[in-house]
Amino acid sequence: MISTHDERKHESLEAKLPENTDVIFVGAGPIGLATAIGLKSLDPHLSIVMAERYEEYQRKHNLIMDPTHLEMFMKATGTEHIKILSDLLADLKKNPRIRTNKLEEALKKVAKQKDVEIIQHKVSKQDLEHLSESKEHSLIVGADGTHSAVSENLFPEDNQIKHEFDFVLQLRYDIVNEEKPQPLKSMAFFQQMARDGMIANEYVGKTENKVTPVTMQMMISKEEYKLLEQYTSKKPLKFDHKNIPKLPKRLSEFVGRYLVKTLQQKSVQLSDIKISVNEAPATHAKKLVHKTSTGAPALLVGDAALGLSYFKGLNAGFESLATLFTLTGPSLESGLKDNKEAFNNALLKYQQWFLNSFAPRKVKEVESYSTWRINAAWNLMRTLRFTKLSSRVEHDNDPKYLIADYLNRQATAAAGKKINWDPYPHRPYNPEISLWTLDFIPYEYSVKKTIKIFTDYFTPYKAFSFQFKRDLRQPLADLALMGIGVVKFFGGIIALQPKFIGDGTLSFIRGALSLVTLGWLIKPFTKIIATAVIGPHKIEENDGLQLLVKKGRLLLDSKENDFQILVQHPKNKDSLVLQETKEAKLSVENITRVKHICFDINRKFNNSLKKGQLTAVSEIKEIEQFNIMREGSVKSDFESYFSLFA
Repeated sequence: MISTHDERKHESLEAKLPENTDVIFVGAGPIGLATAIGLKSLDPHLSIVMAERYEEYQRKHNLIMDPTHLEMFMKATGTEHIKILSDLLADLKKNPRIRTNKLEEALKKVAKQKDVEIIQHKVSKQDLEHLSESKEHSLIVGADGTHSAVSENLFPEDNQIKHEFDFVLQLRYDIVNEEKPQPLKSMAFFQQMARDGMIANEYVGKTENKVTPVTMQMMISKEEYKLLEQYTSKKPLKFDHKNIPKLPKRLSEFVGRYLVKTLQQKSVQLSDIKISVNEAPATHAKKLVHKTSTGAPALLVGDAALGLSYFKGLNAGFESLATLFTLTGPSLESGLKDNKEAFNNALLKYQQWFLNSFAPRKVKEVESYSTWRINAAWNLMRTLRFTKLSSRVEHDNDPKYLIADYLNRQATAAAGKKINWDPYPHRPYNPEISLWTLDFIPYEYSVKKTIKIFTDYFTPYKAFSFQFKRDLRQPLADLALMGIGVVKFFGGIIALQPKFIGDGTLSFIRGALSLVTLGWLIKPFTKIIATAVIGPHKIEENDGLQLLVKKGRLLLDSKENDFQILVQHPKNKDSLVLQETKEAKLSVENITRVKHICFDINRKFNNSLKKGQLTAVSEIKEIEQFNIMREGSVKSDFESYFSLFA
């Protein structure tokens, strides 16, 4: 038996409408609400009902909103005196970033103050057919987005024109318990993009109650979009403690490294992270105004009329509403019911302006933005990746194991407990140091790297092709290092920071020594000789990898671990004794630290394989032992993996 609530839910839209409804909206998003506010402000006698599919607004991501367009709308509708709108305008002038649901909440309050009724109802084709045949309504407004049901059912066939430009992946999360969080360091982010040939940006929203929304947006190919198109902002791909979302390999590696750096620096609930994809096109309707069978006009607004990417759609929506109400204002102020002909004529003038002037100009803006801001930068990143101008040209593996480990730890942690996460506990300098690092670099690191300039003459090649090419590119890295040294030196003087003066000096000296000693010209010959005499260096002989194995074994032998268990006495079955065992459980903290070391060994091993370095370790055996180690919790599980590289 269907309940009263369910009966109401399954009623037709017409049955839900109050008597004498003048204007019906399909969709109650921000632009739809603003249109309703404008109509009601200019003609307070109108009875307006909005049918919205969702009880709560689905989108919560950040937008950049131009306050001048909101101000234009307020002047055209005479709503400057409404406090909610004037406060919103003042906030936007201070910070143009706003969450879409916050904007919608503010506009919904104003609409309800003006007695605009909002009902929850998913409008069907049958609903629209009934509405178009009713003589009671003066106007039907389609504010239902790019895939507008109003446009599809009440307008001529194929009413939408689509200009295809770009495709986007968006990763959204909240930073918690920070008053004014900063974005990830832009230079490190730039380097990551250059290494992967990607283009991305990070938008940090407005902090409210110590919660800050962040959106990382990256460009993807059409083929990648097609693989993920089911994950929209309303139905995103989510993280949980059992599964890491599966993305195409190139995207998975970039997103994974971004998350590792984010989780190292920020307090983020990984379960809040959502991934979605969307097209970044420009779409517009061929007609904005169309008479229904009864003569009442249907009007398209917002994305149903003009859908634009790159934060331009919402701004264009308010900008076009200012013109709409400037043209229709006189007929509305005199009363829509008594001035239908004048109102309809004003709508036609608005449509002419919109289609002939406004829409083409806005589409051109998106095209220009895509060409010169997006694809030009993307092509630069592809070029940097191809030429490998970055000093660190090797590609880390997908850090999904690190993220999976963090997820499991977070899922099993006590409620409200903060997970301190350091995925690379063995690194002497954290975060990692690379070219263009503007942070302070410890002096001992610079000294060690300076000594290495000379010792490198006598070491054999590990991977000839890879390292030979890197040696030839060394002058470019040296010049970059000298430039960074100059920046740090003078920055330290200006900021009165002696440590940066010293850091800048050492960086400059290191780059200059490498350049003037002509290592890029001489080293290839000396290293080839060393390789011929000593023999090629195998992966398991690499100093860094052996250091990891040593650190891992020291942790396995740590006194923090419980390597004694209670067993039955060999002679007296009723008593228990302590017995040494390799199968005893490791301490929880050491399990995490040892696993992270194993993850890094796996990363280094695979990177070296990619570079062409030789090894006596079976790749199949390494994968097999690595998978055993991932699920391991006893000493032998980890020792077996370390023994591969002994």
